[in-house]
Order: sequence, then C-alpha cells, then structure tokens
Amino acid sequence: MIRRSSAAGRARRSDDNADFFRTASVKLRSDGSRGGDGTTQADADGKTNPRVAHQARALLDAVRASAMPLRAGDVAAALLIAQAADKRGQPPAEIAAALSMLSPMVTVTAEVEGFEETVLGLLVGGVLAPGRVAVSEGSELSRSGSLRFSRARDPRWHAIVFKASELDDDGDWRERQLGFAAESGYPIVGISERGGVIPEALRRVAAVHLDCGPLTPDIVMNTMLVVLGSRHDDRLDPEHAAVLTLSDLALAVRPGQSPERAFELLGELGRRRVRAKQETGSTGSAGHATAGGLAKRKPGRDSGSGADVIQPRMPGSTTSDRFLPRIETLAGYGEAAEWAMSLKEDLELWRAGELAWSEMSTRILLSGPPGTGKTLFARALCNTLQVPLVATSVATWLEPGYLGDALRRMSATFAEAEAMKPAIVFIDEIDGIGRRERRGEWDQYWTSIVNRGLELLDGAVKTPGVIVVAATNNAQAIDPALLRSGRLEKHVDIQPPGIAALAGILRHHIGDDLEGIAASAAV
Repeated sequence: MIRRSSAAGRARRSDDNADFFRTASVKLRSDGSRGGDGTTQADADGKTNPRVAHQARALLDAVRASAMPLRAGDVAAALLIAQAADKRGQPPAEIAAALSMLSPMVTVTAEVEGFEETVLGLLVGGVLAPGRVAVSEGSELSRSGSLRFSRARDPRWHAIVFKASELDDDGDWRERQLGFAAESGYPIVGISERGGVIPEALRRVAAVHLDCGPLTPDIVMNTMLVVLGSRHDDRLDPEHAAVLTLSDLALAVRPGQSPERAFELLGELGRRRVRAKQETGSTGSAGHATAGGLAKRKPGRDSGSGADVIQPRMPGSTTSDRFLPRIETLAGYGEAAEWAMSLKEDLELWRAGELAWSEMSTRILLSGPPGTGKTLFARALCNTLQVPLVATSVATWLEPGYLGDALRRMSATFAEAEAMKPAIVFIDEIDGIGRRERRGEWDQYWTSIVNRGLELLDGAVKTPGVIVVAATNNAQAIDPALLRSGRLEKHVDIQPPGIAALAGILRHHIGDDLEGIAASAAV
C-alpha cells in the first residue's frame, strides 16, 4: 500500500473520511428510531438512562445485523461506547461536526480487559462504521512509513488503528508512527483497555475522545438481556462488575445459558478477581491477548498455584485472528487432534445433560521432542473448546522448595480449574514429578509429590468439568502409576511434522497467499 497519493486522490479520500465518520456518528444519535428490544425493557424498568438506551439501539441493531454471531463481549462494548457518547454532554450534531473534519482522529478508552480486540472486531465487521473497514495497525507501521491493511471482506473504508497494548516502548519511534499515520490522510482510531495508555499527542489532537470506564451492573445485566433474552432479577455488586473482563462475559453469557446460571458465574468470577486484586494488586486475568491466544504481557498468576490463567478467544474478522490457534486449523497432531474434536462433541453433550463426565475421555499425555507443539496444542484446545486454561508445570509446583508449599501449589492448581469448570489443566514437563522407586536422601519427598499427583488425577476423574493435558519430552521418566487407566491413560506421541503436516502448517500461516507464492516461483 502506497502511503502518499496524488492531490486528487487525497481530496477524494478526505471526502470519504468525512463521510465515514459522519455516517458512523449517526449510530450514536439518540433519536430512538430503531426499537431494539434488548433495551426496551431496560427503559421500562427504569434501570437505564433513556438517552443511553436510545443511543445504544442503533449500535445493538448493527451488532444483530452483522454477519457475526451475537456475542456478549460485542454487546457490552457497544453499550459502553453508547454510554460514553452520552456522558460527553454534547449534542449529537456537534459530535458529528467534529468527526466530519479533514482526516479525523478518535480515541476510545475503557477500563475493561479485552476491549481493544473487541472494538477492533466491531470496526472491521462494519458495526461501528457504515460498512466494513480494512484496518492498518499503527504499531506495525514500518520505518519506511508503508501501510499494510487487513483483508476485510468487501471493505468500504480504510483506517489506521493504534492499540495501546501494542504500542512501541520507544517514545520517539511511537511519535514517528503517529506522524506517518497522520500524513497518510486516513482516519485514525486509538483504543485502550485496562492498564493501557493512549499517547498524549493522539489524545490532544483527537476530534472526539470517548471514555467508557469499567463495566457496570447495568451494562452487564443489559448484556444478559440482549444475548439471553432475559436477565436475573438481582444485580451484581458494582465492585465485582468493575473487575470483570469481556472474556468473563463471553464465558458466562452464552446463547442457551440460563440467566440464573450466567448471574451465578459472573458473581463467582467477580469475587475471584476482587480477591486476586486484594492479594496481588492484579485482577488475575490473562492480560492482553495476542494472535496466539495468550498474553504479550505477563499473565496474572494465581497467588496460590503459581499457574497462568488463560481465557479462550473466539475467531473474528481481524487480521490477527487468522493465526489464532485452534485444533480445527492446526496440522500434524493426528490422533491428538481426533481426541480433541471428539472431546468437543462430548463436552456439548455433557453440558446438555446427555452424557456423564465419567464416560468421557478427558485426560491425555502428549510426549515428543521439544518444539513439536505440545504447549501449542493446549492453547489451541482452549480456543476450540472455549473454556479457560490453567497452565502450569512441575517446575512451577516445585519452585517454593519446601514439600508443603509444593503440595499446596499442586492442589491449588486443580482447585482453581474446578472453580472455573469446565476448564483445562495443562501440566508441562510432567516427567519432572519423578518416580517413587527413587532411593536416596530425598526419596520421601518425591514419593509424596507423586502420591499427590495420583490423588489429584483420581480426583479429576470424579470431578466433572476438569480436563487434564500433560506434556513431556521423556515419557519413560514418568511414574507408571500416573499412566494407568483412569489417570493419564490416553498417550499420544507427537513427532516432528512430515511433508503433509508441513504443507498444512504453511497453509495455516500463508492462507490465501499460497497460490500467489506458488505462481511466483521460478520455472
């Protein structure tokens, strides 16, 4: 994509930009002309500001009308944006005029984790703008100033988006990237979520800044109303609502879920995050998601288990989602992939009450040389099953040194997964747990570790909702009792990929570019 263009082209682009934001601002007007039933009841019971409800209708209608499935995170983000627009205290006409300026810039912030990717997805999907938007992520601007836009389906617009979580640490280079973006003449959108900061220069020049704040009980309950068709009679504690993430909403508020169960799950997640915040200063969430579905920043660690808690991501329409690891899109896993897809089907039956947990295969050991994708499998399984992943290792368990502390960490890992069930426990380097046949000064120590591992695996069999994935480079070093029936009975050896698997891996990463690359090869 050429950054500079002719004068005529720039003039046309300026007209397009003005039309882009002028039309987008209509979605925030409080004319109430479109009666979204998701907010009508909220108006009637007096729990929502009528102006906010009217402004939210257009955004919610756009979410419903988009090709994307109705998701709690999308609905909550739309409600947050509508609420922020109302709090500005400006008439819609003034906002529209500000957005109609030449090469307009907008910043949107929220104290909610997951907000950046969700808003980006809504923008690309045509929910926040009049038509689909191809975006160029500002953090990826090269030093040549060239722009690379995502491949949105039939895009009507182009815009440059800066996500606070991915901005360069080099302040001077960050300012240069902003300068490159401004020179391009494209609309610029800055987005930040909890813990992120939009560059001061961008905030100062933005035509409109929307400060969405944290999730509130009203936002959460109205999200339940829109997605589930009804909501719980009680209200969440404001402190609990404020620490929830959009991933929490996605897990608890799903089509088919009862409002009572959704309310129970949200309350439990909120209480856990408040406790984690009090103990560690962190909400214990997974941080900012990347293309791999994990966090660029260090994930929040549970103070008791030392494990990383990773929330699943759903594939959307952004460029990064192309590389989102899922069992369905990864190659080379053979029997392990078959096990995972069978588990996905069984999990749906279990949720529907049609299959007992004891009848399912929910524990697997992956062995193989380093670099064969055992850890990636766990991440992909998390996204495929859409359940949380509690990731740990034997080294993490043994880190405190003292036997009592190590045993407590082991138990806390499984307890944490049980609290979020259904959930996955991933244990890396499980061969480090040792064997009870050791002889020497520390034999009682290792015997106790192995026995606790056996106890926890036996408990996982009896505890519905806990899936166990273990990985090792040396299966022969594992105590045989851990591999017996009812424990890690399913064992799959993963070897380096062959030709067919390599082709699948390349296809996953290259995507639609494969034919073009093949055609460019020298004959």
